[in-house]
Amino acid sequence: GDNVVGSAASGAVGQLVGQLAKIAGCNVIGIAGGNEKCKYIKEILNFDAVINYKDEDVYRKIKEYCPGGVNVYFDNVGGKISDAVISNIAPFGRIGVCGVISQYNATEMETGMRIQRAVLTNQASVEGFLVFRFEQKYTTARKKMATWLNNGKLIWKEDIVNGLDNAP
Repeated sequence: GDNVVGSAASGAVGQLVGQLAKIAGCNVIGIAGGNEKCKYIKEILNFDAVINYKDEDVYRKIKEYCPGGVNVYFDNVGGKISDAVISNIAPFGRIGVCGVISQYNATEMETGMRIQRAVLTNQASVEGFLVFRFEQKYTTARKKMATWLNNGKLIWKEDIVNGLDNAP
């Protein structure tokens, strides 16, 4: 029943986060850039709602889709998108920081909102998320995900580009 928001929702991690949240019975909102990516996560992955950050006001859409606030935010991007989501965090919300895509190629420190007020007043938790921390649970996770893949609850998509010259 939690409102779960995932940024970079059409990426490898975001797709999985959203699908696992749906399997757990959550209301899932995905944030992605572009109509094709948004259509994929809405129509193929069956997220409850999608926000195209290139064309829509993320803050207002989060407010619309999660009027009671965001219970769980799985952050893959940081920056302005995370500012908008965290501004809508629910009391005792949880934030998992897995990536900061918005800052990977930055040449200067990005300016923006400071999250401490929203975290403090809503008593939210923020925690870094590195997959290697859970290495002891890989076997259990593989078994569960294999079952979900085999019964169609989990969808797997690969993007393959031919040629090493296209790798960058």
